[in-house]
Amino acid sequence: MRCLLPILAICCCVIPDDSTADEKPATGMLLVATDEVRGSSFFHTVILLLHYDESGALGLVINRPTEATPDELLPELEGIEDYTGMTYWGGPVRLASMRALHRTDSPTDDEIFVLDKVYQMPLDTLPTGDKNQENLRFFIGYAGWSPGQLDREIFFGSWDIIPATEENIFTDNPDTIWETLSPPQSYRASAE
Repeated sequence: MRCLLPILAICCCVIPDDSTADEKPATGMLLVATDEVRGSSFFHTVILLLHYDESGALGLVINRPTEATPDELLPELEGIEDYTGMTYWGGPVRLASMRALHRTDSPTDDEIFVLDKVYQMPLDTLPTGDKNQENLRFFIGYAGWSPGQLDREIFFGSWDIIPATEENIFTDNPDTIWETLSPPQSYRASAE
């Protein structure tokens, strides 16, 4: 019996206790890549979760602006030529698709709530008069996980989970948001 006690103590230390976890994945949360994420697709990314349940998860990478403008990618979309911002790389899934996030006090009926004043907006209902990157962001592709896949990645330490804010999503400095949100030990390890 004495031999089992140290083994049980080690097991209790190795397996994370979900009841003590700071945050859980959910719509409106951010996934901040840890130093465990090495591949080029998600290295130093920050992902806004738009959907999370037993069927899987879907999110948008919010810190990878591209050189393309939305009107270059969707010239047929009426009103898009007035948008003054760039397009973001939302993730590696369905790169031929585009999504939009809209910050507004008065969403339309077809906008989907994400958090606070942030909504996922259908592309066919672009807002009139509010077409700058302070309140509207376009994303090509998205990040997706099959059932249980994101949970496994979190269990193995690939992601830190923190609440999103409007300021995180619509930052003027998307290239520095990972450093801002990443725990200090992760940042130091990657900066060496």
